[in-house]
Amino acid sequence: MFWKKVGYIILLITVLALLIPVAAFANGGPDNLPPGDPSSVSPVDADGLWEPQTPEEIELLNSIQAPDQAVIDAATKEKLQFLPITAEQDDRWEKAFEQQMMLLQKQLSPEELATLDMDNLAQKIDVNVIQEETGFNMPKMMALTLEKDAVGMKDGVEARSGVSPNSQVNIWSARHGDFLLGHKGWAPWGYWRHAAMWDAYAGGNKTLHARGYGWGVRHDSSYWFRTHYSRAAVMGVYTSSGVRSSAGWYARWQLGEPYTLFTSKTNQSRWYCSKLVWASYYWRSGRRINLDPNGGFWVTPNNLWYSGWTYVRSIG
Repeated sequence: MFWKKVGYIILLITVLALLIPVAAFANGGPDNLPPGDPSSVSPVDADGLWEPQTPEEIELLNSIQAPDQAVIDAATKEKLQFLPITAEQDDRWEKAFEQQMMLLQKQLSPEELATLDMDNLAQKIDVNVIQEETGFNMPKMMALTLEKDAVGMKDGVEARSGVSPNSQVNIWSARHGDFLLGHKGWAPWGYWRHAAMWDAYAGGNKTLHARGYGWGVRHDSSYWFRTHYSRAAVMGVYTSSGVRSSAGWYARWQLGEPYTLFTSKTNQSRWYCSKLVWASYYWRSGRRINLDPNGGFWVTPNNLWYSGWTYVRSIG
């Protein structure tokens, strides 16, 4: 009788051990939507604006405020330590780049335009032409960043943990809704070549991005940026955790949608890398957070870097 009871107890423990993980998985385990954060909380109108329904959602939307100028100035000063190119210089470069893009749009067929992504675009646009139009050598300025990488921080800016330019980027400092920037050689659109959102609920594939033609919006390995780029940055946005999380979910809703460079910023069915990041915050903040400081037709990864709304969490 004793051993029979022991057998029943062991069987009960075994069944519970099997059921508990299943229940946890169904209620939002680490690879699934977490409880209380479903894929859609409130309806979205035709323009993609968030329509808050509950008092908590209305309070969240009304709480969004631009950072103080002192905060923006401090973040800008810190960014200049990592990339010694001013926003004004980058604006001039971007305007010349957009002119080249408009010319390219006239030269190529619709089929050719549809297959363009950041990788083959770099072969279509000559950086030397943009340098001549702007009157300065941006790649040469980029070389200065390598010198600063070698000596570390300058001008009295204190290096925080994980924010030293000659350290290894701490990918795991990213929170759901933060975004990543990657550099690997100078691109026609600027220093930062690629941008992605961070999906904290995607298991081992937390990189969420519009990867390129044929790939569309997809998940990739959490270490994707560290293996594909020589320099990477984890970026935060000056807003509440609720808005940041909402932006992260907006990006996740676009999974599987197509990639194209020739799309307006307000089109919500076609994406390129930095547009996905920009739109996630723009629409989910009711147009209050605009990460494109100069308002060009395209939003580039550099625009996200220079935005007064953003700051560096980790870089290396």
